[in-house]
Amino acid sequence: MKNKLNYLGVLSFLMLVGIETPVYDFPKDCEAKDITLNYHQKSKKFAPNPLPYNARSENNSILSTKKNNNLLLKLNQYKAEVEENKKLIETLKQELIMQKEELQKLQIQIFALSELNFTEAEIENNIEVSKKFIYLTAGLVFTIILGMLVWILYLQKCLIKGDAVKR
Repeated sequence: MKNKLNYLGVLSFLMLVGIETPVYDFPKDCEAKDITLNYHQKSKKFAPNPLPYNARSENNSILSTKKNNNLLLKLNQYKAEVEENKKLIETLKQELIMQKEELQKLQIQIFALSELNFTEAEIENNIEVSKKFIYLTAGLVFTIILGMLVWILYLQKCLIKGDAVKR
């Protein structure tokens, strides 16, 4: 019996590997009946369900409908979750767009403020320059007013003496 199995094992291995082997006849003590009988005896040990075929198919159909129903329920749950996730993604996209717009506005404001942003030294320097300009302007105005007063006094003096007529 071991010789039969070894012979068949070697042939099946060679066929799996793809090596072409010449076809030999079975050894004389091996009959096809014995091989198939041996195969069925071994397969019965490993059969998943020892029930007859009809009973197995009925059980399998009942189990498969239950499994299908469970799978359909899970599928519907997953579809609902996917729809919720799609809606959530859309709202997040809209929020992201709004935040981008706000960020752009803030960037424009930061840029404008950076253009206007002066350091304390620059501000103090600008104040000093402004004070000097104010003093110069006031001095110029005072000088003009003083000059006009001097001119008016000169003209009055000249009118009183009559020198203005002579000139």
